[in-house]
Amino acid sequence: MIITRSIAGRYAFLACALACAAAGGAAAQAVPVGLPLSLKAEDSARLAKGEAVIREVRSYRDLALTAEGGSAEALRSKIKDLKPNYLSEVIALIPRREGLIESLAAKLGDVKGYVGIRYWSKRQQTYYDLFDKVEIQSRKAVPGGEEVEVLQHMEPFTEYGCRYSYRVSPSGRGAGSELYFSCENTGKIGYSYQGIDAVSPGNMAWMLYAFPAGDWIVFYGVGGVKAFDMFGVIRDRLKTSFLGRIEAFFGAMIERIKA
Repeated sequence: MIITRSIAGRYAFLACALACAAAGGAAAQAVPVGLPLSLKAEDSARLAKGEAVIREVRSYRDLALTAEGGSAEALRSKIKDLKPNYLSEVIALIPRREGLIESLAAKLGDVKGYVGIRYWSKRQQTYYDLFDKVEIQSRKAVPGGEEVEVLQHMEPFTEYGCRYSYRVSPSGRGAGSELYFSCENTGKIGYSYQGIDAVSPGNMAWMLYAFPAGDWIVFYGVGGVKAFDMFGVIRDRLKTSFLGRIEAFFGAMIERIKA
């Protein structure tokens, strides 16, 4: 019986994850060698089945990404400096194929296409649009990608300015490319229902680092928000609104590049 490298790698990953789950192994043992992630065994098993892992995280110290290099360090440094009170990460493993990183970059660059993304509100038990407006203010090329300034709106918040940036570069992990994406609010974000300024400029950041690891592309997205929640009075409402959108955005990008 002949097993290709790709198939063998998938079987090895699945076997490792399931074995750790059965044994209740430590987090460091739950992820196969070569994947720079620190996860519980049950999360590794979910990745092995092709599912995305979504985790609410307390601080930058608890982020699952253990990769080294400029992009990984920039991501962790941003979260550390932000000190968010709402923080979530979305992780998936996508079978590696030619042009996948470039395809992801194109979809991220289509900022007007963000309007079609839907998210599920756990609080209201219904679907809402992630954004109902994304208006491009400026667009410029940068090495390996673009920077795009927009004015956008998402209920139940006021309109706000945002800067999107993405870059594709040669991977430091062998052949292939990697991608680093970030977005940050450039204007304040008001909470319409209470008439307060919930987020100051620069206090909401979403980042994505996608890179090759063996037969896989590791998709690692993280979003953090440092928000004024009226000393906890509206914490649950803001948490649902912000974390739901982070999960919806990265979940939509995973589905779009799987298609």
